[in-house]
Amino acid sequence: MHTKERNSGSQPDRLSCLPNLVLIMIISHLSFKKCIQTSVLSKRWRNLCHQTKNIAFKESEYVNRIGCNKVFRFQGQVINSFEIHHSNPVGLGTDIEYLIEFAISKQVNKLVLDFSNPAWRTTSDVSWREVIIDLPECLYRQKSVESLYIYACRFDLLKFANQDMLRSLFIGWTGLKKVECLLSKFPLLKSLSIKNCWELDSMMIEGQIKELVIENCDFPLMSCSFDLPNVDIFKYSGHMFFHASFLLRKHKDRPRFLLDCRSPWALRRER
Repeated sequence: MHTKERNSGSQPDRLSCLPNLVLIMIISHLSFKKCIQTSVLSKRWRNLCHQTKNIAFKESEYVNRIGCNKVFRFQGQVINSFEIHHSNPVGLGTDIEYLIEFAISKQVNKLVLDFSNPAWRTTSDVSWREVIIDLPECLYRQKSVESLYIYACRFDLLKFANQDMLRSLFIGWTGLKKVECLLSKFPLLKSLSIKNCWELDSMMIEGQIKELVIENCDFPLMSCSFDLPNVDIFKYSGHMFFHASFLLRKHKDRPRFLLDCRSPWALRRER
């Protein structure tokens, strides 16, 4: 990708003919590292990377605060997607907090915070000492995020303010308690995914959720109740609860109901 004129015809290349708005849309689909690299193509491209709508911080691309400083040069008012992926965030707490605060200040729509280790296969592979990142206070009060991914983070469910914008919530690799309290904060939540979590001994999920996924969680002797009249997809994989009750609305289109259980414990489904 370059903007030099062709030798024949002295006409600019096709990329040079595109308006800046289209170029920004294109580079927004690149990784953050490659997006920054476009700034050396020409004088015109020098600042385009600072207007990208999608920013993804990958562990392999994080070397020092140089990357953080480049993020802070972002000139746009809104970020569509902001992601941080790092499996060993020891010593990076301050940088990560700054990055999250930056994303919130730019009214981010999709926020991904993933500090899980690819080597983890089950909850028994994880020590609580490895989950070291705490969510910053600004995230509990934000009003712009529609899709939130929280993996291997520590957070306090009671701190979340009511957030009408949130539509999708993904939680994984963390201790999880008081799910009812969490759901009460997100009245318009449509999709909930809980994967590889532990500590929860009871759960009652109700509301307007259309998709619910629970996978490979360590919930010993858990009692669980689902009252989801509008659910379209329900997936459960892992050890079965001690007792589970399901109440799904009768409608023409039967919901997709998938169970992959590893224990012959009692299961009751009400229709």
